[in-house]
Amino acid sequence: MVRLAVANLGRPGAPTVPVAVALGIGLTLLVAVGVVGRSATSHVAATLPTQTPSVVALNVPPPDGIGLSERLSALPGVGRVETAPFLHARISRLDGIAITEADAPRSVGWAVRGDRGLSWRDRPAATDRIVAGSWWPEGYTGPPLASLDAQVARRLGLAVGDSLTLALASGPLTATVANLRRIDWTRLDLDFPVLLSPFPEPPPHSLVTAVWSSPEAVPAVEAAVTQAIPQAPTIRVAEVLDTLGSTVQTVRGLLDGLSAVALGAAAVVLLGAIASSARRRLQDMAILHALGIGRRSMVQAVVLEFVLLGAAVAAVAVPLGWAGGAAVVASLADGAPLPGGAVPLAAFLGTVTHDGGGRSRAGGLAAATGRDAAAAQRCAVRLTHRPVRPFPPPG
Repeated sequence: MVRLAVANLGRPGAPTVPVAVALGIGLTLLVAVGVVGRSATSHVAATLPTQTPSVVALNVPPPDGIGLSERLSALPGVGRVETAPFLHARISRLDGIAITEADAPRSVGWAVRGDRGLSWRDRPAATDRIVAGSWWPEGYTGPPLASLDAQVARRLGLAVGDSLTLALASGPLTATVANLRRIDWTRLDLDFPVLLSPFPEPPPHSLVTAVWSSPEAVPAVEAAVTQAIPQAPTIRVAEVLDTLGSTVQTVRGLLDGLSAVALGAAAVVLLGAIASSARRRLQDMAILHALGIGRRSMVQAVVLEFVLLGAAVAAVAVPLGWAGGAAVVASLADGAPLPGGAVPLAAFLGTVTHDGGGRSRAGGLAAATGRDAAAAQRCAVRLTHRPVRPFPPPG
C-alpha cells in the first residue's frame, strides 16, 4: 500500500503539483499570520505594561519641569520620572531638496507631512541603538546635528553626513545627520524620530513628562499634575494599550480570515483534483479489485497518498511560515516574544488531517468499484481487452 501510494503521487496526471502549490501557499500564510498575531497579542498584553509609562503629561512649561518631576518622584508607587523638551516642527528639505519635490514613500508619510514632534538631548538614552555614525560629544555647542530613526532615514534616502532642514516657528533650521538610531516604536517609550543636539539658546518649547508607576498610583499622579499645572493635560497609557489590544485582535482576526480563505481555496483544489481523476481512479481500482485487492486496502492506499502529500507540504511550508513570521516580528519589535511550538504543530497536524480527508471520497470510489467481484472482473476485462478494429480489405 505504501509503494502504491508513493507511485500514485508521481503518476501522469496526478494532482500533486497543483495541490502542493495551493496548500503550501495557504499553510505558509497561516503559520506566518499565527506567529505574528500571537506575538503581537503577547507583546501588548504582557510586555508593554511593564515597559510603557503609566501617565504622560503634555504642555508642561519649562520653568515648572524640575519642580513637577521632584513632586512626582516623591509619590508612593512611582518608580521613574522622565522629562524631555518638546517642539513642533516640519521637515521642509532633505539634503537640500524641497520635501514637495522629494520622492518620499507613503510608508514614511507620517514623518514628512505636517508637523512632527521633535526633541533634543545631550547624551543618548539607555535604549538608543546607534546603527550608523556616532553621538555628538557631551556639552556640544557647534552647528546643529541630528539623530534620525534609521528606518525613516533609509526610506527618505538620508545617510550620515546629509542635511535635514526643519521649519520651526522661529525660522528654518538646517542640521547635519550625525547618526542613525534603531527605534523600537512598539515600546511606546518617550522617543522621537528626530533628535537634535542641544541648543545654545533653545527656541520656545514645552516639556513632556512621562511617569512610570504602579496602577494604584495613577490617580495620585494625575491629581499631582493637575494641582501643580492645571493647563497640562494627562494621558493614561493603560487606555491606549486597551485600544491597541483591541486593534491588534481585530487585525489578527482579519488576517486569520484571509488565511482561512487561502486554505479553503486549497481544499477546493484538492477536491477538484480528486474529482477530475475520479474516472481514472475507478479504472485503477477495478483492475486492483480484479487482482484480489479488497476495498479496504484501496481506501487505505488513496488516503495514504494524500496524507503523504500533506505531510510533505507541511514539512516545507511550516518552517517557511515560521521563519517569515519571526522575521516580521524581529523587524517590528526588538526582543518580542515568539509563540511556542503550538502554532507549527497545530498547522502540521491540521494539514495532514486536511489532506487525509480524502477518505470519504476514496471510500466512495472504492464502493462504486467493489460492489461485487464479478462486476470488477468484467470492468477489468473491458479495460485490458479492448477490441481492435481490423484494417479495411484491400481495394
